[in-house]
Amino acid sequence: MKAYRGSRGQHRAQGPARGFMGRLAKDRAGNALAIMTLTAFTMITLAGLGMDMSRAYLTKTSLQDACDAGVLAGRKAMAASGVYGAAEQAKANKMFNFNINENRTESSAAVFTTSADTTGHVSGTASTTMPTTLMKLFNYSSLPMTVECSAELQMANADVMFVLDTTGSMACNVSGGNCYSGSDSKIVGLQNAIRSFYTTVAGAVVDKVNTRVRFGFVPYSMTVNAKGLLTSGVMPSSYFVNSSPYITQLVQFSTTPITVNKQTRYPAISYRYAQTTMDVTAFKGFGSVPLATGVTLYNGNNASSASYVTTKPSSTNPYYTIRDLATGTTATGTVGNVTTTSYTWSGCIEERNTVPQLSMSPIPSGAYDMDVTSAPTNDATSWKPYLESLEFYLNGYSMPLNTTTDMSNQTGYCPQSMLPFTTVDTTAPQTVPTWLNNYVNSLYANGGTYHDIGMLWGARLGNPNGIFASNVNAGNLPSVSRHIIFMTDGTMENYPANYTAWGVTQYDGRDAPTSTSASSLVNYHNNRFLAACTLAKNMGYTIWVIGFGQTLTTQMQACATANRAYYASNTTALTTTFQYIAGQVANLRLNK
Repeated sequence: MKAYRGSRGQHRAQGPARGFMGRLAKDRAGNALAIMTLTAFTMITLAGLGMDMSRAYLTKTSLQDACDAGVLAGRKAMAASGVYGAAEQAKANKMFNFNINENRTESSAAVFTTSADTTGHVSGTASTTMPTTLMKLFNYSSLPMTVECSAELQMANADVMFVLDTTGSMACNVSGGNCYSGSDSKIVGLQNAIRSFYTTVAGAVVDKVNTRVRFGFVPYSMTVNAKGLLTSGVMPSSYFVNSSPYITQLVQFSTTPITVNKQTRYPAISYRYAQTTMDVTAFKGFGSVPLATGVTLYNGNNASSASYVTTKPSSTNPYYTIRDLATGTTATGTVGNVTTTSYTWSGCIEERNTVPQLSMSPIPSGAYDMDVTSAPTNDATSWKPYLESLEFYLNGYSMPLNTTTDMSNQTGYCPQSMLPFTTVDTTAPQTVPTWLNNYVNSLYANGGTYHDIGMLWGARLGNPNGIFASNVNAGNLPSVSRHIIFMTDGTMENYPANYTAWGVTQYDGRDAPTSTSASSLVNYHNNRFLAACTLAKNMGYTIWVIGFGQTLTTQMQACATANRAYYASNTTALTTTFQYIAGQVANLRLNK
């Protein structure tokens, strides 16, 4: 009995230690079902957690993508307007809402806010809440999510050539009134727009040390001005002829003498206007050159006051130019009773020889003005000084013209000097560099509209294989973005009787036949304009065209690189357009 009780007591002592699990382990009946149930529960829980984590990843990715898209749209809108206000924020919100996909993850109530700082960064924060599935078992009914994003404009190396219409209408306001270059004028609006362009571009330069941005300028009207190129040595004076024909004034002196105060004189008796070759070497140094501007003709009663020479003129050619009379070079002896003045060449140019052909596609042989690559090799391929004081207006009379009427010399329409590519300091984007500000302030309005001369010189100055290649290729940078911004406030406006880069069409017939009407002359110059645009595009330039208060013509749209022609109705819109183009020249970049 003791043995039995001892054995039973021992059994009772082991029972509590093993418990249910021990008995279950001992009793193998039905174990597989319980284990499978526990395993299945664990696997389902893990799968549910994984599904929630996957949904959370998709939600956050969608939220980040939408946030990035929103700030990029906001920064692009800011580049166009120059400010980050309600309209720009609305565009950012619209792009965010377009890209967020809450149905995909059953998230809801996404919130997106943006702001801009003074350095031009647009930053955003996006948040949403995603409901969970099996994670609810662990008291996580939803997961809050927040992402941040930021966008900026980042500028790479770039060369921008501004080809700017500075014709007479630019002195007016956009309605065509107050043509005095006042604060509401288009020329002042242009100046402000260029400054704004600089601010936008400079603000987009992230690497201020290694990023180079340069601006060049070609102001144009009926010609262009090369003075700055010549005085800086960028363009040698040898590229200009030493003599050239001008439609000028000559004074005829009598070969029959008169005596005044015991002096033998040969008095001036008439004027002659003819195309005459003149030595222009003295003008090329930009010094003061004397010209005769006041001549009194002898009428039989004014012997003492009439202009005269004391050496008998040639009976076959009794004419002296206004240069001869001022210097006495040809008119030997004394020149008397002639008023002289000093004239300094402004630097504007007459173009190289060309052909008066309508079609410029392809550019015909002999049209040296359309050659934007080659250096001059002879007089035909060289430029000529634009000298309005030597060139006279004949008012439609046939040439040569012999008359006692003192005709007026031509009015000169010479814009500000061109400027080759010049590096702009971008370290202080809100402060326009002094040289740039001074140059922009110096732009002035005069003359008619010859778009082709502007675009030709824009292409010529920017040609990496042309006569200004050392400037264009300075630094040998591996990658440079090249742009021409062409702005005009009018259509092509050509005058057969006026003095232009191609002389006087009515008499010289260089750009078109001498009988060409004003309306027909426009076609000749439109074709030259389009040919110049093609030349620039073939060099790798993106051409941006702006019609300032001027509806875009077919030629303007054709000149622009695809979809880069814009209309600006007023000075505010012009500034906005310049800012927008600056934003396109720079690249949008996410920085967070």
